[in-house]
Amino acid sequence: MSGKKQSIFDEESFVLDDNTLAQSVDSSADKATATSDFLFLIDCTNTMDWVLDTLVNTILEVADIFNEDALRMRYGVVEFRDMLRDMKEISMVHHEFKGSHFTDDPLVLKKCLTKLEAKGGGPPKESIFEAIKTGIEQSDWRDDASKFLVILTDSEGPILNDYSVKGWPQCIEIIEKAEIDMLHVVRKEEFSKNFVNFSQIDGKDGEDLAVTIHDIGVKETAQENLKKVLRGIGYSSRKKARSERNKKRFRD
Repeated sequence: MSGKKQSIFDEESFVLDDNTLAQSVDSSADKATATSDFLFLIDCTNTMDWVLDTLVNTILEVADIFNEDALRMRYGVVEFRDMLRDMKEISMVHHEFKGSHFTDDPLVLKKCLTKLEAKGGGPPKESIFEAIKTGIEQSDWRDDASKFLVILTDSEGPILNDYSVKGWPQCIEIIEKAEIDMLHVVRKEEFSKNFVNFSQIDGKDGEDLAVTIHDIGVKETAQENLKKVLRGIGYSSRKKARSERNKKRFRD
């Protein structure tokens, strides 16, 4: 595995006009061939209420960023807490939408997010590894889709000896096997050392996995900053989805 610098993104970091490759091949007809599956893994413990509110208030903006390029985006949600200590019915919930773990309707996604409750939790670490396993292995990913994971948490880090995932090597193996195209990790800066291994994961086709690390901030000052982070996730994911689409075209 190769080392990788951590970075914080916002919408100003992504100037899509300079993507000359995408410009040279894009047309209104071609754009519709792109597919992307976008999965949110959300810490829903009792200190995450403001994060959930901010996500609900921003999610339609993020969806509009994808809609500008007609990327045929679908969205999924896994809410997680502590599988070892919280009640079974709330510790891990993989939401379904009419028989699928994804929806292509941003309004349906917003309705799902609005119903999430910040409750439970206890010890400072949460079942992040289990959320990754659940989201990756249970979701009905499309074969031709670019795959995006977004982890949002204010915890100190993942439980290292969790319910079924027993440490970083197993978690990394799950991510690498799934051939995820991009991973976003939104966490507290003071706990950055507990998340650094996410920046050292191999991607598909012999390339490094595209990983971006963002600061979730604190409730008192960070709602506007978190909105910028979420928009930045949208812009960077859109750019990555376009890149993956163009690679497929040239291979074809």
